[in-house]
Amino acid sequence: MRKIPLYLLYICVVSTAVACSSAWDDKYGETAFGAVTSISLSVGTAELSYESQGGANDVPVAANVPWTVSSGAAWLTVNRNDAGTSLSVICQPNMSLNERQATLTVSGVGQTLTIAVSQRGVTAPNVGTPGVGTVEKHSANCQFTFSSADLDVTACGVCYSSTTSEPTTDSATLRQDNSGRSGQAAFALTGLNSKTTYHLRAFITTALGTHYSEVVEFTTLASVPNEGDNGTPQE
Repeated sequence: MRKIPLYLLYICVVSTAVACSSAWDDKYGETAFGAVTSISLSVGTAELSYESQGGANDVPVAANVPWTVSSGAAWLTVNRNDAGTSLSVICQPNMSLNERQATLTVSGVGQTLTIAVSQRGVTAPNVGTPGVGTVEKHSANCQFTFSSADLDVTACGVCYSSTTSEPTTDSATLRQDNSGRSGQAAFALTGLNSKTTYHLRAFITTALGTHYSEVVEFTTLASVPNEGDNGTPQE
């Protein structure tokens, strides 16, 4: 039996290893011996920004290596498509006044890329300071305007007090239902005490709660002689 020379055996082993390395390199860009040749991983953008109402995007991914995508933000849903050519991002609505940020991490063989994600908060509603019109001994008229760029206004009204400098809806309140995001409201305050200073402010209600205007003051007229505080002559 003829022995195979050692140098021929060595050539066979090396050839097999090179063939395996070439197959791996064609698929993943790295040789079987660990030497990096031409790994390629790139994404279509480094930044994503969303309005407060949220949205969705598909981001192209070019890679010759397996890759994954992850996000630590509960308000983002990210997935890799089956072909590995893109990733999808779904951003939930931001129902706060504050901007929020997150980072998507795309990881391949020996490479990590990031995509910065930001989403603005809702714009704070504007409640105009109420204008006070006719003031009588026991009544007053007022009106105000309001607007909300991102949130529906479900109710509006005024609250007033002669003892609290910053009345809230826990004070005396006049309220009406509303639909839409902007408008004007007018109210007639009755049953007031004469010659009394009242603190008044407007408010609106949205999904975020109650939003108030600045406080305005007005003073009711004094009663005429021999007239009670309720407007009726005294005996």
